[in-house]
Amino acid sequence: MEYPARSGKAEESRDLLGNWLEEHHRSAEGGAMYGHVQWHLALAEWQLGLAEQAWQRDERYCAPETTRCGPVLTLADCGGFLLREYLRTGATRPVSAAVSALSERFGAMLSHVPQPHSFHSAASCRYSGISRRSRLAGAKQGGDRGQGAQRPDAALTPSG
Repeated sequence: MEYPARSGKAEESRDLLGNWLEEHHRSAEGGAMYGHVQWHLALAEWQLGLAEQAWQRDERYCAPETTRCGPVLTLADCGGFLLREYLRTGATRPVSAAVSALSERFGAMLSHVPQPHSFHSAASCRYSGISRRSRLAGAKQGGDRGQGAQRPDAALTPSG
């Protein structure tokens, strides 16, 4: 089976996801992955040049204030959208306080994991004004994980 999003067929992705969301709206809305499916639909819209419609969908269903997705996936979705927008236009967009908070909480951890999420997370940090230095400083102090706890990237922080 060929997946439309992976083969670059944005129209097919938009139709497939739009139809699925319409058909399963009642049972899917409020579920943990509903916002993420909406994010994929917004991405297809964005790829088709419907940027404003895509950003409205993203804000309505995918933002940390509105989604039921977990915080790491939410941060990855936000960062993925911001990164694509920046790569296409060179413009940055303001992010909400909730995105900034997620960036602060998970940015250091994700920026060293070789996952697509880390690339998206880095974009969220970049466009929320959070520097790598402040993320590493948080890691050196143990962050919010308890007394003396070390984040995974703490070993990469220069001592001194």
